[in-house]
Amino acid sequence: MDRQCATEFWWRGFFGLTAVAGCIWMGSGLNAQVVITSSVLPEPGDSVQVVQYAPGFLNLALQTETGAGYFWDYSDLVDSTYRMVYYLDVPTSFVWAYQNPILYPENVASYCMRDSQSRFWQTLDSMGLPIVIGNTWTFYRVDANRFVITGIGVEMNGFPLAFRYTPIDTLFLLPTSFGNTVSSLAEFGEQIPGIGYYGGRIQRTTWIDGWGTLVTPFDTFDVVRIRTRTIRSDTLYLDSLGIGFRFPPRTEEVYWWYSPVYSTPVLELQGIPVGNSSVQVRQVMYVDTTRRQVVSTGVAVPRSGASFHACSEQIRQLRRVLAGQTGSFPSELQHWVFYTVGGKQLSAEQILKGFVEDGTRMRWQPLAVRVEDPTCRYATVVVLPQPAVQK
Repeated sequence: MDRQCATEFWWRGFFGLTAVAGCIWMGSGLNAQVVITSSVLPEPGDSVQVVQYAPGFLNLALQTETGAGYFWDYSDLVDSTYRMVYYLDVPTSFVWAYQNPILYPENVASYCMRDSQSRFWQTLDSMGLPIVIGNTWTFYRVDANRFVITGIGVEMNGFPLAFRYTPIDTLFLLPTSFGNTVSSLAEFGEQIPGIGYYGGRIQRTTWIDGWGTLVTPFDTFDVVRIRTRTIRSDTLYLDSLGIGFRFPPRTEEVYWWYSPVYSTPVLELQGIPVGNSSVQVRQVMYVDTTRRQVVSTGVAVPRSGASFHACSEQIRQLRRVLAGQTGSFPSELQHWVFYTVGGKQLSAEQILKGFVEDGTRMRWQPLAVRVEDPTCRYATVVVLPQPAVQK
């Protein structure tokens, strides 16, 4: 081979290898693993609209339907009951237990969620004891390296009772990484004044067992899938009877599909494991913000000389705008002023799109609409807005 041919061969080989390497690099970026960090997870004030329903004990092979670069097609899920998921500040009555870094540093919570009464509290409520059970709460903390539950709380006979977990219950590690597994054992127990003692333990194992693409009736997402299994047992001692009860342990599995778009899982399936390869799904919940729901309307008060009918008609027009039934504002509403619950003024464009952008986070929250125009002196409309998915 002469020098010219050798040189030409070398350059062709170099550029060929470079092109192949470039294709490999670009291809790896097209299906890159989704990573969930602490910045994605909820903060107080976040909220999102979801669909929630019970599928009637649907059996799925969830434990085997997963992996790297996996495609999950749940586009045929039922469009059922819509509700809002709210992430709240720790209530004032529980600050002593869950915002007390001096006495209880491991139990400090970032936010909490109001729960429907668990099976235990429902059982206790039905036993004819002299108690009235109010709100029940679960307290969460988002650290840089893990996402945890720090305890639960219940309002009983008007008083807050905190059941702090020691140690805390680890949901999953952060940032998420395919193949990671974590286990924890949380225990709790407290005296209940006038009743006795309530305690329990939660054994949890969590696997980050898949990543890829998820399709729901709402949208298509790049996701990471997280599977968590809990074995929970509760103990109750009644002073009046002088005896204790140990409730049978119950095993549950929950599957979360997380996307960086939302702070809540874009799909969640809850169920009971059946054998080693399937799960009996009892509850399905997925993000779907395509439907707006105006939940309450304040009183429209006409200005002096204006008719109540004219003011009410403007309220009806505004409800149509907020419900997503029109893509533009009627001219009669141009003087209306819009605010979030927190007091931040919104533009008409933001109202029509249904979202408020706060830095790099998208926060969904009810909107308070204050009216100041020549016809109506004051009116307030509260609406569950339609957020647009951040691409």
